[in-house]
Amino acid sequence: MPAAAGAPASSLGADSPAPEVSSGNESADTAEGQSRVPRRILDRSALISQRQDGLARAVVISVIAGDPGSILGCVASRFEIEEASLSLLHFGPEQFLLILPGVELVERVLNDRRPIITLSLRLHVMRWTRFLHATAASLPVAVEINLRGIPAHAWELATVAQLLNDHCWISEIHPTTLDRRDVFTVITWCSHPGLIPQVLELEILEPLLAAGGSRPVRRTLVYPISVSVALVEQPMGAGDPPVPPEAEGDRRGRRWWRQDRSPHAPPARAASVEPRASVHARLGPLPVVRGHVVDAPSPA
Repeated sequence: MPAAAGAPASSLGADSPAPEVSSGNESADTAEGQSRVPRRILDRSALISQRQDGLARAVVISVIAGDPGSILGCVASRFEIEEASLSLLHFGPEQFLLILPGVELVERVLNDRRPIITLSLRLHVMRWTRFLHATAASLPVAVEINLRGIPAHAWELATVAQLLNDHCWISEIHPTTLDRRDVFTVITWCSHPGLIPQVLELEILEPLLAAGGSRPVRRTLVYPISVSVALVEQPMGAGDPPVPPEAEGDRRGRRWWRQDRSPHAPPARAASVEPRASVHARLGPLPVVRGHVVDAPSPA
């Protein structure tokens, strides 16, 4: 559904969708012959931080030669650790995550960065880090998104997160969203605004029913959702995209979403965007914490 023209710059756009204007990123929006790899972005929750802290006592063991079944016995006898206190988890082909009983044992098992060699086993050991198998990215563009068509019984941030989780990370909820059930307005961060689709479908499961008194059937209701997108000025310095916080805990109403930043082809119907006035000019100044705007309350 095309976005309607003439949205006032003085409002956040909750009453009118943004005018339809090219995103200006033609190389990203018009690339042909390539398919975009879907992404899902997790916010940094308290549980993620807790697990990372726990993995400070973990090492990654690669089996160069020998039987992986003897890893625990080898490590226990070599470094004088109670075998029952060790935990070994599969971590990849011929690779395992070894959880030690204490952080102080990590350096000992790292063995001065030398391989662990016995008559029947040869192991390479390295410290676990969250950077393993990861590449750096960012969400440099702030956009305002209006969603129309969300049913009243599903009017919550979790619904919007499900709809947008392949395209952006939700930073703020417009205050008027709490008092209305027609337009759900959020400020988000994304990589390519032109890749955000104009039309989505929200499918909600119905209560479980029995078909013919025997076999259950899961029925659903599908709601068409229209999406309009408008660029907003970034509330932080130019060229300074948001960085995920390291240990801020579980922040309700915050979602990190990552979009493929390579010039892949967009979906068939991508939302158009237009520059808008600063979100701070329209919402009023908000405190900034580590480069992020502070959470708005979740709608009831």
